[in-house]
Amino acid sequence: MSKKPFYTRLGFMLALVTICGILVIGIVSVLYMSASSERLIDRITGARAETALAAMESVLTQYESTSKIAAVYVSQDEEIVAALARKDKDALRALVGQAAQRISLGVKRFVFTDTNGTVVARYHSAESGDSLAYLDCIAQALQGNTTTKLEYGSLVELGVRTGAPIRNKQGEIIGAVLAVYSLMDYEFVDNMKAATGNEFSVYIGNERANTTVMDDENRALGTKLDPKIAKAVLENKQVYIGKISLFGSPFMAVYKPIINSAGDVLGAFASGISIDETNSLRQRAVINVVLIELVLMAAVIAGLLLYTRKAITLPLEKMAAAAAQMTRGNLQVEILHQSKNELGILADALRTMVCRMN
Repeated sequence: MSKKPFYTRLGFMLALVTICGILVIGIVSVLYMSASSERLIDRITGARAETALAAMESVLTQYESTSKIAAVYVSQDEEIVAALARKDKDALRALVGQAAQRISLGVKRFVFTDTNGTVVARYHSAESGDSLAYLDCIAQALQGNTTTKLEYGSLVELGVRTGAPIRNKQGEIIGAVLAVYSLMDYEFVDNMKAATGNEFSVYIGNERANTTVMDDENRALGTKLDPKIAKAVLENKQVYIGKISLFGSPFMAVYKPIINSAGDVLGAFASGISIDETNSLRQRAVINVVLIELVLMAAVIAGLLLYTRKAITLPLEKMAAAAAQMTRGNLQVEILHQSKNELGILADALRTMVCRMN
């Protein structure tokens, strides 16, 4: 079995060396990119979780301002003032509903109390007669001050509350009104998830009380904080950032303590992003890089083979054919190759040999 000509084997060797070199470079670059991208994604997911909490703080600030506007507006409505003076529960509920529609601020909960802090009427519930004197917003309102607090209550539980005093025409305080945004509404966490793409949870104490996290088809309510996280957030009042496992799936999460005006920790806000999701993005990025490298490798090999064929193997092939003709006595061969490299020197030598033999 005859061996392939040298110039053919040379082309194959050059192509093989090029392929091996590109493969080595490609593998090293992919491994490096995979490792570095994992670190980068950890930083990005952590930053994204923090940004989501910052977005939530912005929403809470909006709640504070709009609840204050709503409370002051309602407290100055003459019909509402008159209805509170009569302690007309039905009238209060109807009138505050109309007022809420007029101001269109999205406040769905209003509470009216007498001068002792006892509930006269609730817009969002038929319950009345209980005392809210323990709420700082009510205590301040009954002293003539309008204040906004993030407080825990008996019915709404955790919410942004603004208390405003209600005065009669003589300027006497006859009660107070609360305008409340509840953080226990699913709408609150669902809107935050829709805006940021992150999972959100609200903890009261160390128990998850509101969340977008699903356990099968149900919201994962009632689950507890990890003791390490609880210590950092609830006891030490620190922000915690780290990887967690949530129902078997890895997440990058941020926990921030909920602290009231008295400095007491009520619970925590949590925001998390799935690491599986970001890993799938990373894997797709790596695959795209590999595909790009394969295309580039094919283009480089094709270009190299064309160059080798034109600059090396084709001239060698023609000169080898001419030399074979010369050995068979045909001295009329033409050697046309011209260059200043070693192939040009070889072509010149063959032409010289033809001239001498003639």
